[in-house]
Parts: sequence; structure tokens; C-alpha cells
Amino acid sequence: MAAVGAAAAVVAGLQLSPSAFGTDDADATDDRAPASSRPATAPTRAEASHAGRQDFGSSGSDGTRFRDGVMSLTPAPPAASARRAAPAAPHGEGWTSAGAARLLGTGYTVRFYDKRAADWLGPYVKRSVADLRRVTNLPVTVDSRPVGWDHVRTRGEVVIGLLRRPCVPPADGGGSGWKVVRDGSGSKNLSCGFYASSLPATVTSGHAYINDEFFTADGKPAPSMGETYLRNHISHELGHTMGLAHANRGAAPGDCVKGTDSGQAPVMCTPGKAAQDDRKDARAVLAAAARKTAAQSSYKTVQTGQGGTDRSEMLYQKKPAASVIKAEVSKSAANPTGVSHMLSMGGSTYVKTDKVPGKSWYSMDLGGGADGGGGAPRAAGYVAEFAGALAATKSTAWVAEEKTGGRAADHYRGKVVLDELAEYTGPALSKDLRDLYVSVAKKQGLESVVIDMWVGKDDLVLKSRETGEGKKGREVINEEYSDFGAVPTISAPPAGSVATWDEFIAAQARP
Repeated sequence: MAAVGAAAAVVAGLQLSPSAFGTDDADATDDRAPASSRPATAPTRAEASHAGRQDFGSSGSDGTRFRDGVMSLTPAPPAASARRAAPAAPHGEGWTSAGAARLLGTGYTVRFYDKRAADWLGPYVKRSVADLRRVTNLPVTVDSRPVGWDHVRTRGEVVIGLLRRPCVPPADGGGSGWKVVRDGSGSKNLSCGFYASSLPATVTSGHAYINDEFFTADGKPAPSMGETYLRNHISHELGHTMGLAHANRGAAPGDCVKGTDSGQAPVMCTPGKAAQDDRKDARAVLAAAARKTAAQSSYKTVQTGQGGTDRSEMLYQKKPAASVIKAEVSKSAANPTGVSHMLSMGGSTYVKTDKVPGKSWYSMDLGGGADGGGGAPRAAGYVAEFAGALAATKSTAWVAEEKTGGRAADHYRGKVVLDELAEYTGPALSKDLRDLYVSVAKKQGLESVVIDMWVGKDDLVLKSRETGEGKKGREVINEEYSDFGAVPTISAPPAGSVATWDEFIAAQARP
């Protein structure tokens, strides 16, 4: 199922956990009373992996329904031609058809059996459907009005339910002979999804059943799953309803395709054989992000205080060491605009001015050529300090996947206690950087700080925030990073446009 395969791979922009899925989808029948929403002991990731089982299947009828709480599925017969279907979609490794390689040109509407499914599953389904539309240009919509458990599925419909242990796989573990039950008697830690093919070689409808063991009693992801795993899990089963099989290349553990752009495994990999979502290993991600960001040849930093005050826009260049800093400063006779524009490199700092006739800059020799005149370290922002402090702090944890600057990022947060950080001797933070960071923070009256950091999927730091209560009250530093490796080369101003420090002072003295 090529077209949907593409979408599934996009939905897989998040790495998936082996615990996130149960088995391959297959049609099944179940019509018992809806499963209780009472909380159950959440499955461990190991329990939820089901590495050797299927979680999908197919049937030849769109109208399968629950009878006495059970839905039984029979496989679709083989067919020759595919009339009234859309042309075969693009295909390739990772876009694996479960048997029907065509989609309805009229598209599909995703519906929910009951209100609980619409409320709990709806946000995940809508995100996955948006990806399907974007990648395939297929008209897929979501209708959140519950259809009821007696609903008879029609062509072009995908119906999703939420039940306790709904899936009963066939004894041989294959795709035929599935059942779906509503009394909670199905397999533990297993969800399933199915497609129907009432037209030759065409996905004409689908249905999926998510195990509510993967949720808490109030509809949140169970601790063993987490937000990212649960989104992947639901995307995986939705992929099966659209005719997608697993994307594995072979039976060996971990032998699944990976995206050429992201290096991540798609959500359609089988459980237990998909890539681990190591983005939640906060300390490892932050340490890698600090190293990769520090290795960049150049980047831009925008630094602000609380509420966006005290804005500085900084360009950092690694070799030759140089920086450009435009900052909001107090207005004065020497600087009536309240904006300071400095360029540092080669041991000198050049300050923009209109106070010296015939000159546009004046120079200040700071005598430290290696660091670009003192500006380059500041223009680099606090990436090394913040990431290092977070990676050295046991409380640091993954918060959520969010967007910053239009890019997907993982948000991490930790409370850094300065006295504890002062004793840290691990690899995340050098002794010199640790001592400098702790010293400066304590001079501001800080005892602890909360640091938030957003790391892009390419391991570059995109944003950071430090918050604490110091001598002057609440202290906040926000930094946003961009233009990695793309900052225009920084060069010293032409010699003829630069006044000396003495010339600048003399110009200020003139009436």
C-alpha cells in the first residue's frame, strides 16, 4: 500500500518503542459491552512488545459488525482487477502493502465507535490523518461524532474503538481468523487494526481497536507508554486500517527500514524490532546536543530576559573566532538610540558609532586575540553551560515533543541545585566551565535554577531558558539558536572606517 506507506513513514517522524504496539492487524468480530475504563496495571514496555506476533489482518467485507459483543473476520478472497480504485500509489522500501495495493480515489472518513474513543484517541488520529493528507494528497477526514457499537461500516469508512483487551489473534498467529471482543477477554497488551477489500486489490474500509490498558483512568498515556509511544502506537494501527503491513526487511530483531532523512524507524515496524525512542534519555541527548552545537562553524543566538526584555541578537563564528552583537542598552548622550552594535575579532572589538566625523566604527583593543576580543564566547550563548548542567542533574527529564521556530524539538527540563552541581565530576561538564557557571550564578544570589532546553531531531539545540530567584528577584534568560553553519562570514570593518579609542573620546569632548 504505497501511498499510505508514505504517510505512515511521515507519521513516524517520531521513533517508536517496541512496547508501543502489540501485533499485526487483522479483521475480527466482537460486540460485547464496552470495556471498563477502570485503571489497570500498566504494561511494562517489555510486556507490550510482542516481538513475534502480528497485529493486523484483512477481510473481504466492509460490513463486518459486532454480534453479541464479538466481531469475527474472514479474509478477503484474491481478486484480479481493481475497478473504481485510484491508481497504484508510489512505493518503495518501507511502504509495504498488506495485500491491497490501491486506495479509493474518493478517500476515507475516520470515525469513532463511542465518545470515549473520540475524546481519548481523537487528538492522535487527527495528527496522523493530517500527515496522510499531506503526503498522499488523499482526501482523508475525521468525523468525531460517535457512530455506536452497532454501526455497520460502509465503503470509505475507517472506524476506531477503545476497549479493554479487544484483540483475539488466530491460533497460528497469522492474518486470518481474527476476532475482536468487547468483554475484555482478548490478549493482554495488544491492539489491532484491519482493512477490508470489497473491491479487487483495493482498501475499501478499515477498523482498529486500541487497548485501553495503554491509558490511565483519565485518558492520559500510561506511564509505561508516554506521549510519543502512544502516538506511534495509534498511528501504527491506523496504518494497518489503510492497508499497510509491517516495514521489516527480515525476521532478525531490529531489521527494519529507516528513513533516509531522519535515520529513524517508521511506525510500521513490528514491535520489538523497531528503533527505541532514545529521545527520552534526556542526559544522553543533551550531552550529544552540546557537543554537536559546539562543533558548528557558526550560528545565531537571540537572547532575551523576562518578558522579552534586554534583547540581544548575536552572531557567532568559530574560525576565525569572531562575533557580532546587537544589544539593547541604556540610552545615553554617547548612544541616544539605546542600541549597541559591536563586532569582535582578532583581539579587537569594534563599536558602531556616528559620533566621529568620517568614521562609522571605533575600536577597543581588549588584548585577547584567541577569543575574538571577548565577544565570541558571549555570542555563543549559554549552550554549553545549560546543556552541561542539565546533563549533570539527576532530575532532568524529557517533557514533550514540541515545535520551536517551526521545527520539531524535544523539550527537556531539570532543576539544578548549585551546591550539588559544584560537586559534579562527570563528563557532561568540564571543571572550569562548572566552576565558572556556579560562581556567576551564586554571585547573583541564586541557589538553584530551573533550566529548559529544546533539542531538534538533528541534535542541535534550538532554544533554552534558565529561571531562578536571585538578589534582584526573578531572573530569566531565554536564548534561541538558528542559522547553524549559515551565518555570513564575519570580517573586520575596513581600516579607513575605524576611529581609534582616543579619536572617539576626543569627539565626545567636542561641543
